[in-house]
Amino acid sequence: MRAALGRLNRDELTQDDLASSAHIRAIAESRAQVLELFSEERLTPGSVVLELGADVGWASSLLLAAGCRVIATDITDHLFLAVDGESPNLCRLLADMNRVPLADSTMDVVFAASCVHHSWDLGLTFQEIARVLKPGGTAYLTGEPLPSWLRYVMGGQFGRKERELGINETWIRRNVWLRECRAAGLEPRIVFPNLSDRQLKERLGKRRLPGFLGGALRPLISTLQVSVHLRVRKSPRSKL
Repeated sequence: MRAALGRLNRDELTQDDLASSAHIRAIAESRAQVLELFSEERLTPGSVVLELGADVGWASSLLLAAGCRVIATDITDHLFLAVDGESPNLCRLLADMNRVPLADSTMDVVFAASCVHHSWDLGLTFQEIARVLKPGGTAYLTGEPLPSWLRYVMGGQFGRKERELGINETWIRRNVWLRECRAAGLEPRIVFPNLSDRQLKERLGKRRLPGFLGGALRPLISTLQVSVHLRVRKSPRSKL
């Protein structure tokens, strides 16, 4: 895994890597979406970033490459697999996202990739995000699963294996995301990840559906969307 993550960091991932590990395939897709997001909303070099649910540290590497200082947290020891673990700008903490061991108003950015929907208390998670963010700070919650017609029709087994392992695997409606953000005093905006023609064709192929359907589905993509990014801002006037 560490070797594959190193190749991913260098954009040298092989087809064998993708074929041998569903986890690596999922990371590679998430990484591409995060890179696209940050090409449009660039992080400020020197920003202090709290990463929630950092897992094996693939997103930590992107944040470090953007010139940020990163505090990566997770509840598992996957943190030890981070290929940039020796970086002086990376601190790894074993910590729950609902009990972040950081002082109030100390983070410029909070980042999470496909993590927050695992929370056992979504409202508390957003309260913690609001607490640690500086006034005017931003949180990016990327790749969060979203109910959609496509998921209901094709994804009936979503989260079954994870729940069997005791993981709180959920999909959360967009109105719930927005409501819980606002209840914590945060200003949310939903951003839909772009699916390239190649990604759309690959997803159809996994379902044994012909690739030419992609053209017909393209105008309906927002209705069929199965994941979402949230850009969450803390008011500069916040007294939290």
